[in-house]
Amino acid sequence: MKLPKLNLKPASDQQKHRLARWLEEWELFRHIDEGARNIEADIPFPSGKRSIVGSGKNSEVIAGQIRLFFPGLLPGTSRPLYFAVLDVDERGSCLLAPFGRFAEPCLPDEYLTGRKVSCLRVLCFWNRLYLPVNIVGNSWFADMLSPAERWSILSVLEHITAGFPLAKHLASLLGPPCWHPADPRRDYIAEESDLIQTLQRFSQRETIQYPEHKPSQRKAAEDHDEYE
Repeated sequence: MKLPKLNLKPASDQQKHRLARWLEEWELFRHIDEGARNIEADIPFPSGKRSIVGSGKNSEVIAGQIRLFFPGLLPGTSRPLYFAVLDVDERGSCLLAPFGRFAEPCLPDEYLTGRKVSCLRVLCFWNRLYLPVNIVGNSWFADMLSPAERWSILSVLEHITAGFPLAKHLASLLGPPCWHPADPRRDYIAEESDLIQTLQRFSQRETIQYPEHKPSQRKAAEDHDEYE
């Protein structure tokens, strides 16, 4: 039997360099995470409804926002969770894409945004999710995507989901393919997927109350200097 031909697109030199930097970060964070888990294991997680500082009058959710979920909202992680609001439909459902924890895109569905702050540098389309608007509204408003950023992000989303052609300069900002079954990125995919699935389950059974906080407590977004 003749096996089908596989058209595997190799990574570009630029993608290989970015992947090498990502792997350095991955190894570093694995050691940090292991130490953090050992510390957090001795700290009991509070039961019942969690009441945390929220965005008050900025809680209205619209497409194009960047929002921050409370660090420590989910059991087992104290990591801040930033999301881009890609769409809000008439049923009150929000399409979100999380920003990655690393400064380089490591997958074809990860996009280098051009922002300088590391927590907003990479947008992960492969891990996108829907959440109810009332849950998303109880997060911090961090910033708005510029019109140019929104156009680029939606162009990448259409390329990923529908196969639309992508401009060369945008394609160069995506991560490299992942073919090998032993690739360490598969562990990364499993960990990130588990986090998002936990957030989805949590949102289905929890109603989070966010008292209004002082403006000085709000998370500030970085400037919009172009990526170099």
